[in-house]
Amino acid sequence: MIAPCYNVPAMKSYMLKRGSDPNDPSEPLQPKFSLAYEADLNAGQLAAACALHGPVLVIAGAGSGKTRTLVYRVARMIESGIPAEAILLLTFTRKAAQEMLQRAGLLIGARSERVNGGTFHSVANTLLRRYGKAIGLEPGFTILDRGDSEDVINLLRAQLGLHDKAKHFPRKNTIA
Repeated sequence: MIAPCYNVPAMKSYMLKRGSDPNDPSEPLQPKFSLAYEADLNAGQLAAACALHGPVLVIAGAGSGKTRTLVYRVARMIESGIPAEAILLLTFTRKAAQEMLQRAGLLIGARSERVNGGTFHSVANTLLRRYGKAIGLEPGFTILDRGDSEDVINLLRAQLGLHDKAKHFPRKNTIA
């Protein structure tokens, strides 16, 4: 049985026909879901997990199941036939990214191993190193953290003679 999703348009028409032949190649294959999405998720989570194409914005408070929803959405996408390598799962921390990918693996096994995931920063860094030449960026670029940035600002202030407190030039951390 296919678990219904709640994001179906209100005025959808259906055509009834006699029993289908599973051996008929013209019959579309219905995905077989190994997870009980309706039993495992609440209505809001289920709607987000069943939205297979395009981005979904999930806004919810702490402990409300956002990570669970995203993990189930990844599982649903894979079970619906979307190739795992076509899925990109982004989050803010390495720990959260690793946890989501690990939980997806626990839910549906090895099928989730090719899901691309990580932090926004690490994925952006990888993409810029791989494709940055198209925008004039060499792959050996350097990323400065806050401390490095402040040191460069301090160096420039000194070289330009702006380090004198009497000139009231902003401090390095203010500029950074």
